[in-house]
Amino acid sequence: MTAGSILVVDDDAAIRGVVRAILRRHGFVVDEAAGGHEAIARIEQQRFDVLLLDLLMGSGGGEDVLAALNAVRPGAKCVVIMSAASPAKLAALESPNVAAKLRKPFDIDALLDAVQSCCPPSSN
Repeated sequence: MTAGSILVVDDDAAIRGVVRAILRRHGFVVDEAAGGHEAIARIEQQRFDVLLLDLLMGSGGGEDVLAALNAVRPGAKCVVIMSAASPAKLAALESPNVAAKLRKPFDIDALLDAVQSCCPPSSN
């Protein structure tokens, strides 16, 4: 079995680094994007099994990434993370690509469960 590939999209470098380290430790291949525009360019060039997406970013919004993901990779799964989201905002977020929704600060086990439900890690 090959490792699942994940694109971590967050404008906070510290969060990207921690999430990258955790996911790699659990057998995933991880790439990063610092904003929406960079994420859209990456998903147009490469297929990822899962996007881990901060919805509220300064450099290109997560909603734009979701729209591009739906257009370019309609079957791709996305785990959306929001920091200042109300439960109503998370519930209202609908996209065929959204497999899970988490609020920051998120629990590491909940993050892993969400990602693994979309893409099991390598058994190597």
